[in-house]
Amino acid sequence: LLGEAEKAPSRASKMGYGHPRSSNLPGRRAQKVLDDLKDRTARFFGGSRVLFYYDGDVANGLSVLSAGRLAREAGKKHIVTSPVEKSSVVAALKILRSEGSTVSILEMDDNSRVIPESLSRIVKENTGLVTCAWVNGISGIVQPVIELAEIAHSAGAWFHTDASDAAGRIEINLSDNDIDIITICSLKLGGPAGAAAV
Repeated sequence: LLGEAEKAPSRASKMGYGHPRSSNLPGRRAQKVLDDLKDRTARFFGGSRVLFYYDGDVANGLSVLSAGRLAREAGKKHIVTSPVEKSSVVAALKILRSEGSTVSILEMDDNSRVIPESLSRIVKENTGLVTCAWVNGISGIVQPVIELAEIAHSAGAWFHTDASDAAGRIEINLSDNDIDIITICSLKLGGPAGAAAV
């Protein structure tokens, strides 16, 4: 753990924080700290809003599931994904398929990188979501997510990326690109286990 992340829980317990949903003074203190952390996290990545989860896989799966359902409700039931997504994304896509969404798989080159032109060929008028992990945590392959997000947006689709293995290694500024949703994991950034954000 990074030193700052290691000291934070101890500091919080000494200040007497309570449950952030409680209306008592310790609860209000905890909510203030949580709101501040959300603001700082959003600003750091150039985003506008942050949701915290206890696990990166849960954050990933719920992001894809929520975005896919919202897109389908708007009449865009087609989803595009890469063939090397984490099991949490695959599980969310299976649920979405069972609910009536359709899923297409992007093509990859011989180096296991997604071919952006394949998205241009696959994307349709009813494509509502494109999801592709930014970096593969096992192989280290960096995907062309900036280009993929641009293609997705030009077709009117949202773009989600699991940035857990990219954050802290690649500069991420959501205000400079077409990425709509990222998932990050505290542990991969030198923080404690059991914390993730969307």
